[in-house]
Amino acid sequence: MGEYARSLCIAEALKDEFNQYAVQGDIVFGLNRNAPYFSSCPFRTYELSQSPTLCSAEVFAAIDAIKPQLVFFDASGRAAQLAYCRKKGIKTVYVAQHDKKLKRALGIRRLRNTDKLFVAQYEALGRALSGWQRLKLKYMHAPFPHFVGPVFREQTREQQYQSLKEYGLESQAYIFLNAGGGGNYLDKSRALLAVDFLEKFARELENHTRLPIVLVAGKNYPGTISVPSESKRIVIHSCSGEVFNTLLRHAHLNILSGGSALLQALACGQRNIVAMAVASDQKTRIDACVTHYGIRYAANTLEELLTATLDVLANPRDDLSVRTKAEPIVENTALHVVVAELLAMLGINVSRGKA
Repeated sequence: MGEYARSLCIAEALKDEFNQYAVQGDIVFGLNRNAPYFSSCPFRTYELSQSPTLCSAEVFAAIDAIKPQLVFFDASGRAAQLAYCRKKGIKTVYVAQHDKKLKRALGIRRLRNTDKLFVAQYEALGRALSGWQRLKLKYMHAPFPHFVGPVFREQTREQQYQSLKEYGLESQAYIFLNAGGGGNYLDKSRALLAVDFLEKFARELENHTRLPIVLVAGKNYPGTISVPSESKRIVIHSCSGEVFNTLLRHAHLNILSGGSALLQALACGQRNIVAMAVASDQKTRIDACVTHYGIRYAANTLEELLTATLDVLANPRDDLSVRTKAEPIVENTALHVVVAELLAMLGINVSRGKA
C-alpha cells in the first residue's frame, strides 16, 4: 500500500531478525512531519519539513546526525542524496515499484551511487530493459535490477481467521475494495479522491449483491465515511499490513487500483480481480495483468466498474489451482529476499533456515 507501508514492513522484519539473533541494530525513518503516519511510526524518526525528495539539505543533515551504515531509499530521494551517501562511505539501497521509477533509478548518476536496486513488481509485468540500459549496467559494473515482486507480511492462519472474525466476515464470502493509500485522485483536476469514488460505487454495488462489501480507505485518506447500521458495507480507515493482506487474500472478489495491492493479490493466488488505474503508471501494469492472469480492467466510471464487477461475480474463476502455461510464476518471497540482502550488506551473518 505504498512506499511507507513497504518500508515499515521491511523495518519490522529486520527488527525481528535483530531481536532473534541479539544484534544491536537501530532503524530510523526520515519522514515528512505533515504525513498522516508521522506520529504513529513505531520506529525512531527524523523529522523532515517535506518529502525527502524535496528537501535534500535536511536529508544531508539527517545523514550527518544519524551516521547510518546503510540508507534505504524507497522510491524517493534525489541522485545527489545517493551521491552524498557514497561520499560518506554509506551503503545505499533503492527500491523502484514501476517502470517510471526504474527508468529513473537506471540513470547514470543514480547507478554510480547505488549498491543494491530492488524492483517491487514482477519482471513479466513491466517493460523489458533496453539495450542502452543493459549496456550501462554492464560497463558501469552497476547492480542489475533485482525483481522481487510485492513486499508484504502475512498473519498465521489462526490470526487470519481471528481477524476475519473481528470484522464479522467469512473467508471467500465478501467483496474487498481498496484504491491504494487513500490520497490518490482520479484525474488531474483533483476533484474526486479514488476512495470517495469507490465509496459511491460500494453504495451502488450493495443493491446488486448480498455479500458484505469491505472498503479499506488507507492512512492517507483525509476524510471520514459513515455507514448506516443496516448496511452490509464495512469501512476501515486503515489497518496493519498483515490484516490488509488477510482481507485481500480471503475475499471472494477484489476491486483494486493498479498499485502494490494488485501484485499482492496475485501473489496470494487471487484471480477474481477487477482493477482500475488511479495513477498514471498503473494502466500499463494492469494491461499486463489482464494479458497474463486474466483479471478484468475497468475504466474509472461507476457504470464500467459495476459492469465488470457483476460479470466477474457471475463468472468467477473458482478453481484457482488451474493456471495457464503462459502465466508467469508469482511468489511471496520478496520480504525474505530483501531482508536477507540487507542483513548481508550490514555484515550480519544469520541462519536463514527458520521454519
